[in-house]
Amino acid sequence: MNEKKITELTKESLEHLDKIYQNIVGKCELDDIVGYFSLKTSLRPDRRLQIAHEGSLTKAIYVHLQTRSWLMEPRGIKYFGGSLAINDADIRALKTVATHSITTVMSKPERAVDEVFSISDREKLSEAIRSMRSCIGV
Repeated sequence: MNEKKITELTKESLEHLDKIYQNIVGKCELDDIVGYFSLKTSLRPDRRLQIAHEGSLTKAIYVHLQTRSWLMEPRGIKYFGGSLAINDADIRALKTVATHSITTVMSKPERAVDEVFSISDREKLSEAIRSMRSCIGV
């Protein structure tokens, strides 16, 4: 596929992205989804909470759907976060437990966000993608 590179945000480019998105809806099974990545320009406190909340909610929805689909041996999913700059407080805060994983005594607690990346340039992004792929076994 020879797609034209999007260099500016216009109504046409947004419509084009929406058309691409519409073409992939319904094209995979639940177990084909292996991970999510949330990228923020900053991790001010509300953004930091947003990533942890998104990770926890995404993993809870996945577990709910796996039970509804009778998926007996799910692959599981990973949730990754990234920002232009990450500090120790961000890393500690994002180690919070995913709430769905503490609902029964039989559940093993898991992190809401599996790994956090500092992404300040293309090379850092490439490193993060390699790390995420390795983590999910792709």
